[in-house]
Amino acid sequence: MLSIALPSNPFSALTLPDSLKAKLNRAEDEKQKIDIFNDVCYYFSDKTPQQIIPIAQKIVFWADSVDYKKGLFDATLNLGILFFNTSQYTQALACYKECLELAEDMDDTGRKAATISNMGLVFTSLSQYQKAIDYQHKALKIRERRKDTLAIALSLNNLGMTYHTKGDWNVALHYYRQAIHLLEGTPYKNTLANTYNNLGQLFFTCYNDTATWAADSAEYYYMKAYTRFSVDDNRLGVIRTLINLGNTYSITGSRERAVDAYRAALNLQRQSGDSSGIALTLFNMGILFDEMGDSKRGKEYLLESLRIAKNYNLAELSRDIYQQLFHMNEKNQNLSEAVLYASKFFAINDSLNEMSKKLLIEQFKGKYNFQEVENALLSSQLIRWKQIGWATTGLIIVILSGFIIYKLRSRKSA
Repeated sequence: MLSIALPSNPFSALTLPDSLKAKLNRAEDEKQKIDIFNDVCYYFSDKTPQQIIPIAQKIVFWADSVDYKKGLFDATLNLGILFFNTSQYTQALACYKECLELAEDMDDTGRKAATISNMGLVFTSLSQYQKAIDYQHKALKIRERRKDTLAIALSLNNLGMTYHTKGDWNVALHYYRQAIHLLEGTPYKNTLANTYNNLGQLFFTCYNDTATWAADSAEYYYMKAYTRFSVDDNRLGVIRTLINLGNTYSITGSRERAVDAYRAALNLQRQSGDSSGIALTLFNMGILFDEMGDSKRGKEYLLESLRIAKNYNLAELSRDIYQQLFHMNEKNQNLSEAVLYASKFFAINDSLNEMSKKLLIEQFKGKYNFQEVENALLSSQLIRWKQIGWATTGLIIVILSGFIIYKLRSRKSA
């Protein structure tokens, strides 16, 4: 039986909150175990997604083998979210397509709307904004018919995020304010705090030399989110808000306050054992210290972040760290190290693309036409890769030129 492939607790190496530990200990029959395993997978979906993917895949097979449709839907949705969080968008869409079919079979409009909304988020990440907006409106209409306040607010937030990413900031502001108006006075305090955070990020995006007021507005909404999360003892929300505050202080030149915010977030992440979060915060601190003129300390933070990222197979973060180390060494004229880190960037980037394609073919062959999405993803990243490639080529030419000049001078002196 496929469930035998899973140990009694496949999450034993991870740090779980007490509430989930208690649920795991109380589980008796297979369906209860599948439900709880799904809850745990969702909990880790934004913390260590790459590490959780193999477990989620086994839960999908397990739920299917015992013909447990609700468990199969939740497991497949989780797998889609995990693929989405690791930028494997083609696999995510394939999972969501399976979820739509399951939701139709179960005649579950709530799950159908959640799936459609998640598909919209994928299209936002692929810069297919009109398609994303259409999907979010479709999900919103279903949720409005169900009169589900929380789900409606989530759709409004997703529309806000899509328009924010698209650059239509006034429209994004409209949807975020609608969500806040809907949520105020309801029990959904965490969703309200998340909306404050989203609104803060919108104002953060608006900040520039001629719109310094936007940073004040961003801080105002982040502090509202921080207060709400703190009252509810939502540690993850507090951490996320502290990082957002750190980013805001960093761009406005309040770098000491930025360091304090990042350190506070880092302390909470260490307490909760959030390895991917720790690595991300260290990455932010490395960039910040480099901008403060302390490249040595910045490099130390980046290398510590890289060590964690490699230990936990956080491939995308590792790639971004290599890119940052390349720029840092290029700026400081450490050309040989810059070329080394650029080559590592290209190697891991190529590996990520190849792995993504292989996984898709193995798992969803014949079920989803992925070429259109694959092309969109490659197109959105092409400019970034070219810029790094040109810079790397320039550095190699500089080094080779220096070597040739050195040889010519050596011959002359001889």
